[in-house]
Amino acid sequence: MFRMHWLGTILFSLIFMVSATVGKSQNYEALFQNFSSAGLTFGERRYLQAALAFEGHYVGLLDGDWGRLSREAMQRYSYKEFSTSSEEWHTAALAFSFHERNERDGWDMQYFSALDMSVMLPEKTLLQDPPSENFLNFRHAASSLSISVGRLSQQTAANTHNYTLDVHAKSFEPYSVRKRNFVVSSATLEDNSKLYTRSNFINGAWSTVMVSAKAWDINTFSAVTSSIAMGRSPAFGLEADGKLMEVVRRTVAFVNSGDADEQTSPSPEPKAKAKSTSSSGSGFVVSGDGYVLTNAHVVEGCTELSVDGVGATLVDASEAFDLALLKTSYARKLVMA
Repeated sequence: MFRMHWLGTILFSLIFMVSATVGKSQNYEALFQNFSSAGLTFGERRYLQAALAFEGHYVGLLDGDWGRLSREAMQRYSYKEFSTSSEEWHTAALAFSFHERNERDGWDMQYFSALDMSVMLPEKTLLQDPPSENFLNFRHAASSLSISVGRLSQQTAANTHNYTLDVHAKSFEPYSVRKRNFVVSSATLEDNSKLYTRSNFINGAWSTVMVSAKAWDINTFSAVTSSIAMGRSPAFGLEADGKLMEVVRRTVAFVNSGDADEQTSPSPEPKAKAKSTSSSGSGFVVSGDGYVLTNAHVVEGCTELSVDGVGATLVDASEAFDLALLKTSYARKLVMA
């Protein structure tokens, strides 16, 4: 679901940009328009691809090319999380979720000069195991993910890919691509865990990356395997003056602006109540499936929540941005004023 334990490295820049624009006219209605990748930079498109991969919707290269796979992944994310087609503000939700992961684990691209290849690794929670004969071995402290990298001879690389295919235990054929300078093998084991092996022929030897994970970490597995690239890949980050950061800023500013009531006609003002102490505040419906975004201080300390008299549950909240996301059966379609 929509997570809000955000934003670490861009926290201060976000607060600065929001506070610097207080009192200026904001085009909040644009937040609820259909999402378009137009105006997104290469880095922003790649950033969203990584976020969608971790959410389990994107399976493709993290290459910044917003093609069919990216468009379909964005639609799947929006329908699953908000029961609507993709809107501009949904990209802010993705940005928040990916930054939460980065704050916790430090996911970013790491370049292995000996291989001349890059792969996304959790730098804060990455453990290094003893090396084997042909590989350097790493694992993620917070999941079952394991990564091995090595420079292999032709025969050793062939043996590694044959091993990957041999451990495949499903009735259907394992995934395999074999070209003159590029080989990929992927297998599903008896316990539904995954093993992925990729080799590129670079400077006279085979640069090989092996990735494995248990079934419950398939999203992390897919994100890492999608990130593998030849050469040095740029780090993940958001441009301070880019479109995606602007959507994040406007999403935060809208909830804190006091304009929510004007933007959610004819929906009545959402209320948040508690048994022992009560409070109320404005908010806005962000999907026809009953999600409502309001201020965190409105729901702080409440043991019982309601929106227009209908029971609600707290999905998540951020004290840093004073935002809270509620889920309720209050499923009235948003109508812009």
